Amino acid sequence: MTRDTNDSLSMAQAEVHRLFGQCLLRLQGYERLLKAILSHHSLSGSAATLPEAQAARAADIGRQTLGILAGQMMGSLLVADGPREQWEPSDSNPQVAFRMQIILPPEHFAKTEVELRDLVALRNRLVHHFLDEHELGSTGGCERARIALTESSARIAQAAHNLRIWAQDLEQMRSRMVELVNLDEMWDALFEGEFPWPITTVVQALREAEAELAIDGWASVVKAEEWVSTHHPDERPTGYRCSSWRQVIHESRLFDLRYRTIDGRREAWYRSKAHN
Repeated sequence: MTRDTNDSLSMAQAEVHRLFGQCLLRLQGYERLLKAILSHHSLSGSAATLPEAQAARAADIGRQTLGILAGQMMGSLLVADGPREQWEPSDSNPQVAFRMQIILPPEHFAKTEVELRDLVALRNRLVHHFLDEHELGSTGGCERARIALTESSARIAQAAHNLRIWAQDLEQMRSRMVELVNLDEMWDALFEGEFPWPITTVVQALREAEAELAIDGWASVVKAEEWVSTHHPDERPTGYRCSSWRQVIHESRLFDLRYRTIDGRREAWYRSKAHN
C-alpha cells in the first residue's frame, strides 16, 4: 500500500469517525430533551408531596432507555384521539393532577409511531452493530459508511427538530394555561415558583448556541445572546422573570457559569452541566 493510499484511507476513516460522533451527540441531545419533556408534561400527588413526586418522576425517567422513553411518549404525551388514562384522585387527601398532551390526527400519530421505532432501531444499530455492518479497512468501505452516517445524521436531526417543536408547543400550553386561569400561584405551587426549565425554548436555544459557539467546551454569554437574538428573536430573559441572560443561565440550574478576564474585561462563559 502506497503512502498516498494510506493517507486517503486515514482521511476517509477520520471522516467516518467524525460523522459517527456527530450521530451519537445528536442522539444524546434528542434523548436529553425527550427525558425533560416526559419529566414535566405530567404530574400528580398531594400538594405537600408535589416536589418529591416531580423529583422521583425525573429520576425514574432518567434511568430509562430510548426505546422505553419512545414508548412512554406515544399515548402519554402524543395521543391520537384525545386525552387518555384519566387519573383517579384519592379520597383521603387533597390531590393535584396536571398533564399536557398533544393530539395528533390518527394518520400523523401512526406515522410518528413508525418514525420513533425506526429512530430507536437506528440508535441500536449505531451503538451495537456499526462495525459489524461496515468495513472500515478500505476507502470503499469508508465511503459506504460515510453515506450511511450522513443519512443517519439527517434523520436524527429531523427527529430532534420535531421534538423541539413539541417542546415549544408544551411551553406555549403552559403559558396559555396561566393566562386563562390567571393564577400564577397555581403554577408556582406545581413547580415551587420555577419554570419547567428543561423544556423551555430559551434553554434549548442556549444549548443550540453553545453547540455552535463553544471553545474548549465553554461558550461566551455575550455571543450566545447575539446568536439567540438572531435565531430565536422572540426569546427574552424577561419572559422568564429574569433581568439578564446570566440570570437565565443561573436560575435554570442546567448550566455551569464562570468568568474569564479577556483584554482586561471580565466576561461570562457557560456550558451545559454533564447530566441535565
